Amino acid sequence: MGRYVIVGHLASGGMAEILLGKSVGPGGFERAVVVKRILPHLARQPAIVNMFLDEARLVAQINHPNVVQVYELGRDGDELFQVFEYLNGESAVGLMRRMSANEQRLPLDLAAYIVAEATAGIAAAHALTDAQGAALNVVHRDISPENVFITYEGVVKVLDFGIARMENRLTQTSTGETKGKFAYMAPEQVRGEEVDARADLFSLGVVLHELTTGARLFRRDSPAATLNAVCELPIPSPASSQPAYPKALEAICMRALDRDRARRYATAVEMRKALLAFLRDHDHSMPHQHLLGNLMRASFRDRIEEKRAMLAKLQSAQELLLMPAVEVDAHVELPLATTVSRPPPSPRTFAKSAGIALLISLVGGFYLGTRRGPGASAPEPPPSAVAAASAPAPAVPPVTPQTPSRVHLEIRTSPPGAQVLVDGTSRGTTPWVHDEPRRDGALRYELRMKGFAPVARTLPLGADQMVEVELVRSPSKKSVERRPAKPPRPHFERL
Repeated sequence: MGRYVIVGHLASGGMAEILLGKSVGPGGFERAVVVKRILPHLARQPAIVNMFLDEARLVAQINHPNVVQVYELGRDGDELFQVFEYLNGESAVGLMRRMSANEQRLPLDLAAYIVAEATAGIAAAHALTDAQGAALNVVHRDISPENVFITYEGVVKVLDFGIARMENRLTQTSTGETKGKFAYMAPEQVRGEEVDARADLFSLGVVLHELTTGARLFRRDSPAATLNAVCELPIPSPASSQPAYPKALEAICMRALDRDRARRYATAVEMRKALLAFLRDHDHSMPHQHLLGNLMRASFRDRIEEKRAMLAKLQSAQELLLMPAVEVDAHVELPLATTVSRPPPSPRTFAKSAGIALLISLVGGFYLGTRRGPGASAPEPPPSAVAAASAPAPAVPPVTPQTPSRVHLEIRTSPPGAQVLVDGTSRGTTPWVHDEPRRDGALRYELRMKGFAPVARTLPLGADQMVEVELVRSPSKKSVERRPAKPPRPHFERL
């Protein structure tokens, strides 16, 4: 397909399929990639093609370590395809299932770290602007544990911007229509109202609740019951099932899950700052990424070996390979979160209480959904539309938060642990998080770490900033060999 050799089929969904491929270059160069293409029988439908192009254009603009990287949007004859980086790891829901199967609980600080990293990726998407600097008002709309990916090295990536909302999409969602996974939608998203960035924060709150409790929060046996749980049923605090649950983390989770979006965090940056403040109180001698990587490698030894064998065959593959299962431990059923029991309302009662009638269709709709493979981005196809019974719900304009008086600065290095110097004074080590008064000008800083070349840079102080610096090792100093002392000249006595 194009310049890529397809070596395996990872997954298929309603409108796209995910393939494993390899990029081949001179001198025996090869790299595993993930290829996503529209199913052939849908490749000529303009609405489907436009959604595919929207996803590629959006992801290509997000250059962030916590968002899956897209390499190329290509064409092969009449077929369009996207090429993504291959990620070696598991989804967050796969980690939840494996921990449940092993009768273990994910450490709370690692769960908070996963969501904090995902929030960093979402914040980068929310901050996108066009060439003139106007906000694109991106909303992911499909955040879930299936679309949060964790590599075996502990790196967290957000996947699947296939149904993301932005200002200049070729396809737009009409008021009264909703897209995404019902169990992770914000209430306003369920009602088909106009959504803003705070809908993503509600979804992140659901993910945080589920990762820290090991139980599903809203998912029920039917779509109607799930939607009722999202909009109507009491939301149980994570502390209701874990008495020792930290108060600070509980406050973060429940604020993100507030059904009134005005009371949620205003931005993803604000929510991430709260999570990082919690993590600072649970500091370890080893960075959280390393701890998460150790947990992933210890929990998925079987999957690591299976994928290593697959990648070893990729080089000599002349035909399609047999792929490992897309999702691990799919047979494991996660429990439901403890909540107040209430019988589902009748359709008439639910329409009255929610202000809408839900018409759920399990087929059709404009949605590029697939079951995601490793490193690919695609969710399960959800119901395609939720329509208003009478008049459409009134559009709710996005709320632009007031410009804060302080900016949030964050410096991360690879490897972590570098000393941060500001005006020659040590201000801590990376990952370094700091707030400064918002003003014109920039903060000059220097990074130093033994064995690595120093780095001097600046951070503008007019907006929130997060930078990732790859440290370069210093050239090793050759030991200076001392010349051996000259032997003493022989002494001859006069005879």
